[in-house]
Amino acid sequence: MTKKDTPRRNPLAAPPSDEQSSMWRQVLSQIGDPERVEAAMQKKAAERKREWEKAHPSRCYRGVPADIRQQVKEIAETLGVPADEVARAFFEYSLVCLNRGTLTLAGVPSQRRVRMTLYASGAGWAENGWKPEPAKRGRKDKPAALWREAVYYRIPDELHERIKQAADDVYPTGEVAAVLLKHGIESYQNGTLVLMPQPKLPANLGWAGGKR
Repeated sequence: MTKKDTPRRNPLAAPPSDEQSSMWRQVLSQIGDPERVEAAMQKKAAERKREWEKAHPSRCYRGVPADIRQQVKEIAETLGVPADEVARAFFEYSLVCLNRGTLTLAGVPSQRRVRMTLYASGAGWAENGWKPEPAKRGRKDKPAALWREAVYYRIPDELHERIKQAADDVYPTGEVAAVLLKHGIESYQNGTLVLMPQPKLPANLGWAGGKR
């Protein structure tokens, strides 16, 4: 009988031996159910995200106008990094400018609260005409109060404390944050501040800015 004439063996003709069954169970256990493997990976990723968020709580800043928040978001999308990283870079740079004297804070007494209403100079604010103003009374279409305009950024604790120190119990911390963000935006737009995305997980930003 030649090899060609040899009858084929039917694997279903007889049940597999214990050795074969053990081997197949071992192979299948290593392969695993794709759906179960994917679900386990998603669960681990969610757990890691929650742990990171607990270690890096978001900070709330009230008094940041919508146009500033939107510009930070758009710049972040252009650079392909989180908005938190853009805000951090703007905060860090503007605080350096405060120390240099190229950005100064000034305010006027507020009739509605103990702290002063904040204005800024040295960052093109007078030209742009933006300043926090109380809503006018007696108008049905009056804009929302500025203190309702809030934004949340995940930034280092040390940086948040530096922003609070800049406010110094004189100005609202959120309004100081708005000044710092606006100064960073203007400096970025005129080329004084250069943002450089760096290959890191997660993506983050470095910045460089020369003296004016």
